[in-house]
Amino acid sequence: MAWFWTRAHRALARFDGMQLLRRCAALALVAALLPAFGTPALAQMGTGSVVGTVTSSDGAPLSGALVTLSGYGAEHSARTNAHGAFGISGVPGGTYNVRVDAKGFDPITGRTIDVATGGGALLNLAMAHATTSLTTIGQVRVSGQQTVSTSSAPTVDVNSQAYADIGYTRVSDMLDNEISTTLIHPLAGSPSLPTSVALRGPDPTETLVDVDGHSVNNGNTGDFDLSLLDPADYSSVQLVYGISPSSLVGPNTIDGAINIRTLEPSTDPHGVFRLSTGSWGAFGATLDATGTSDKVGYAFSLHRVTTNGEVNENVVDATSGLQQSVGSAVNGTTALGKLRYEFGNGSGFVGLTFHDQSFYKDLSAGLTSVPPPGGTSSSSSAVADLSPQTSNGLPIVDSFAGTYEQAHNSAYGIDVQEPLGRLDSSGIAKTTALLRWQTSTVSQSVFGPGADTNPYLYNSRDAVGDGILEVDQRLPKGLLTLQLDLHNEQLTTDYVPGVVNDQSIARRPFASNLVDQATSSYLVDPAVSSGPTPAPGSTPAAIPLGQTQRSAVLRYSVDPTSKLHYTLAAYYSNFTSFGTSFDPRVGFVWTPNADSAVRASVGSTFQAPQLPELYVPPVLPPPVGGYISIGNPNLQPDHATDFDLGYEHFFGKGGSRTHVSVDTYRTNLRTPATTLVPPLSNNGECNSSSGGDAILRNVRAAATPPPCPLSYPVNAGNAIYQGVEIRADRQLAQYTTVRAGYSINSAYLTAVPPNVQDGTLVIGEQTLGLPLQKGVLSIDRRPPNGLEYGASFVYQGLYNGYDQGQFATVNAMVGYRFKKFEVNLAATNLTNVYDYKFTYQNAGLPYGGCCGTGPIPTDAYAMQGTNFTLTVSQRY
Repeated sequence: MAWFWTRAHRALARFDGMQLLRRCAALALVAALLPAFGTPALAQMGTGSVVGTVTSSDGAPLSGALVTLSGYGAEHSARTNAHGAFGISGVPGGTYNVRVDAKGFDPITGRTIDVATGGGALLNLAMAHATTSLTTIGQVRVSGQQTVSTSSAPTVDVNSQAYADIGYTRVSDMLDNEISTTLIHPLAGSPSLPTSVALRGPDPTETLVDVDGHSVNNGNTGDFDLSLLDPADYSSVQLVYGISPSSLVGPNTIDGAINIRTLEPSTDPHGVFRLSTGSWGAFGATLDATGTSDKVGYAFSLHRVTTNGEVNENVVDATSGLQQSVGSAVNGTTALGKLRYEFGNGSGFVGLTFHDQSFYKDLSAGLTSVPPPGGTSSSSSAVADLSPQTSNGLPIVDSFAGTYEQAHNSAYGIDVQEPLGRLDSSGIAKTTALLRWQTSTVSQSVFGPGADTNPYLYNSRDAVGDGILEVDQRLPKGLLTLQLDLHNEQLTTDYVPGVVNDQSIARRPFASNLVDQATSSYLVDPAVSSGPTPAPGSTPAAIPLGQTQRSAVLRYSVDPTSKLHYTLAAYYSNFTSFGTSFDPRVGFVWTPNADSAVRASVGSTFQAPQLPELYVPPVLPPPVGGYISIGNPNLQPDHATDFDLGYEHFFGKGGSRTHVSVDTYRTNLRTPATTLVPPLSNNGECNSSSGGDAILRNVRAAATPPPCPLSYPVNAGNAIYQGVEIRADRQLAQYTTVRAGYSINSAYLTAVPPNVQDGTLVIGEQTLGLPLQKGVLSIDRRPPNGLEYGASFVYQGLYNGYDQGQFATVNAMVGYRFKKFEVNLAATNLTNVYDYKFTYQNAGLPYGGCCGTGPIPTDAYAMQGTNFTLTVSQRY
């Protein structure tokens, strides 16, 4: 024992995290390891009985499902009857693995239960058609209480329909209520502007975003705008933290994955008609229907949302002195359709999916900003009492009046599952093959003065074909999975001289200079260009970019005993844009009893460069800030090694138990893409007409001034992401639950080569855009009938995505449910924090500079003010 604790202490001492992180990890190890020395090796004497029900996720009973308990070298099994009920008697007391198989449903594996001697256990098992899931989403409840997860990946499943019921219209806003999720605002804080989400780290391009298991990250910016998605169109959102092999998350991610699952056909018919109205002329209407008729399952949804937005007013443009009108209106329409036909007595199926969305956004108010001296900078507290200068009573601003966006997104998919080999007596196959294909297109057009000023504001069309073949082999104590993925992307865009990456979004030290900052991060090795290059000038109206990704995953999950659970996986990837990568991962979970779990995982991963980062234009772009910025076809992916350690426990017995989980992580990021910054001469003046060929050949001609140097992305430097996540929940009453969460997410550079140092990259300082601390506290009462209410408190610390001081928002809801009818009133941002309507230049909290540059000014982003929404829903 002394040897163990000495080694454990040394390991924790080498962990460069905060003191709180080390203490939490140590406490988790102590709490988890001490019970091991008192755990008997054999089952207790005496037997008990296990009874329960198996249903679909919508509550319909499943007949013929096979329930198996394994432990202590023996198996006990039973099948459900026509009412979905089962019973197993004569089970020796102890801890057992639970496995459930049913035709047409994904199996439930690896969950543990305790069987009391002379008593037993009452189980409620819910299964799902989870072909679009990254992890097993079936539920195992004992006497109405959840059981610990044996997945080595910390996973949160968010019910998007519950948010739709209270008027939420953006998936991004919904995810802001979770810890270790950071809303990234690349342009400003207005809800009408793009908003992406990063898990744990500061860079949204390092978080994989899937819709129904198909990757949708944009090849231009590398992330995905989650403000486009409405919770009403989806059933749930899975947040998978880290890269544990327990989830089928592809290797092209560093921080984890977000999987948005559309509505699925239900066993019994269900439907809802929902109307909502709210502040600033907001209106929403939704019609959903799901069910199964004979062997055909269906899910349909139609949704419409409109709003004038908070900001619609006249302003005076600071440059022209003209009076203009800026707005923030948004309106959009979404349609979803799914058909699922079962064959082979329900052991196989064919599914068809259709999804279509079109919308309009007025971006003018969101892009408009107030120039100095509209606000002041403070290094220690929140910005307060900002007010713009006025002319004839109207605010003087840098106006983007007339800027708007029109977009259309569509997706078509087909899924086919076929059992391979012989079926057992209940029609369940030991081997299944699932083939999934989806073709999707995301198109946008931007008009007005804001067009082409930022990578998010270029005309583009991103077409993706994604095919997945998954073969699952059920083993006596585990599951072997082989998954092959072919992903082809064709991006057509107005020329963007580079890409948004962690330097330009998460660190964005010059947010007040949008064009210069964006362009300075679009920084191709001169050695890779052949032949003369035309002189800088106008760029093509549109360029085609594309790549093909091929990946293979072999995963083996095994439960050798009721207390040990292993997952091993190997990922092979081939990208036509940069080459190959091999990434092994291993996960381990130990359940000393049914109320506790210790989990750990380690593995390697990468994040591929975005397509514009690899592109050298035939005509060089004009210089900005003294540099000509281009791409680098020799750029390699960011590589990382990830370590996760977690502990989960249920405290107490009976109807109200407290569930606590603690997770710590550390990601070592190696040679990420960053911008080469050559030295400037002649006070930054350069001759852009000298021609790129002279620059590439390093010709030192007698030009006055000298040629402009090239700036491009290179792999350089190192960084660390590390943190601790604490989650707790307790059921206060039958339908009332309180939840709390707190996370410390630290991200900082550990090495910055001189050739990429521009004075804004600070070793050891928290990355801008990622709040160092985030806390959530909520209470929710959602009965089938009667009074319902909820409230949430969300705190974000310094370095948050608004470049503001620490702040808290409060959301609340109250309503009443009848048998089929529901009405409620919801409000967001009741604290009305940072409701400034416009961005204030140089008024955010300054960011520490390097190399004598001093504090770097940032812009203060505005948040949407208090918003009320009244929603009525009729279910049938």
